[in-house]
Amino acid sequence: HRLPAPVVLALSDALVRKGEMGRASYALGKLNGADADARRAEIARRAGDRETAEKSARKAIANGKSAARDAARACLARLAWDAGKFDEALDVAQDAHGAAAAEVRALVAYSTGRIGDGFREIDGAQARNAEELARLEAMRGMLEHARGESSASARAFGRASELATQAGSVVEEATYLTGLAAAATDDGDVGLALTSATRAALL
Repeated sequence: HRLPAPVVLALSDALVRKGEMGRASYALGKLNGADADARRAEIARRAGDRETAEKSARKAIANGKSAARDAARACLARLAWDAGKFDEALDVAQDAHGAAAAEVRALVAYSTGRIGDGFREIDGAQARNAEELARLEAMRGMLEHARGESSASARAFGRASELATQAGSVVEEATYLTGLAAAATDDGDVGLALTSATRAALL
C-alpha cells in the first residue's frame, strides 16, 4: 500500500533530522514531484553526492512551485559555498526565500568578512520551525564569534542546541554543541566547554 505523498515527505524529513540519510532517501522511493526532488537534493548534498544533489535541485527548480524552488536554490547555493564559489552561491540564493537561503547568504557574508550583512540576513529571515530557527541561531553564533563576541556566540550556540533538541535534529545538535564548546572556551567558561563537548561526543 502506497503512503500519501505528505506522509512520505514527513517521514523522510524525520529521518534526515536523525542523520539517517540512506533511510531518508529510501523513504522517498520513487515519489515524483518537485518537493521530493528538493529533498533528494538536500539529502544528496548532506551525503556528499554532489552530482545527484545538483541534478535533483535543478529538476525541482524547473518543475516546482515557490517553496520547492527556494529549497532547491538554497541547496545549489550551499553546494557552491562548500566549493568556495562565493559569488556563485550568492547569485543562486540572492532572490530565494526562506531560512535556508538566508543562511547561505549569511555564510557568504561570513566568509567574505561582511559580518554586518550576515547579521542582517539572519535577522530578516523567517523560520518555519525549530530546526530552521536552530540553523539561524547557529549562524548567529558563527557571526558573533567572528567579531570576537565569545559570550554572545556561546549564548547563540546554546539556543541553537536547545532548538535542535526540540526538533529532534541529532546531527545538528552535536554540531551546535561543538560550536558552543569552542565559544565557551574562548569565553573562559571551561566547565560549560567541557560539558558541551562531552554531550556532543555522546550524540
